[in-house]
Amino acid sequence: MTDMKAEATLAGLMRAEGGARKDTQAVGYDPRMNHFLYHPIFDFNNARVHEYTKEHDIPVHPLYSLNYMSIGCAPCTTPIKVCFFRKREREREREREREEGRRE
Repeated sequence: MTDMKAEATLAGLMRAEGGARKDTQAVGYDPRMNHFLYHPIFDFNNARVHEYTKEHDIPVHPLYSLNYMSIGCAPCTTPIKVCFFRKREREREREREREEGRRE
């Protein structure tokens, strides 16, 4: 990041994730990188992320369909047993099928 001369970083940290993230603020400062950190979804939870992406028709990262709940750095990106976003993908697929059925 320092080579890129970035002036700020955006991160998808949410207080709802708990642990060290429970005190996440909307804006912070990273002294290691000497720039600001912005957390635009700091006050969201997984359900709110789901609602927001559905409401704004934001595509879901393909790894969610493989049970990855959080997409980030390589060591932190691991699959889990149950994935909230798989349900959303199945719902979208059923909606598409219904729409295609209406057109025929």
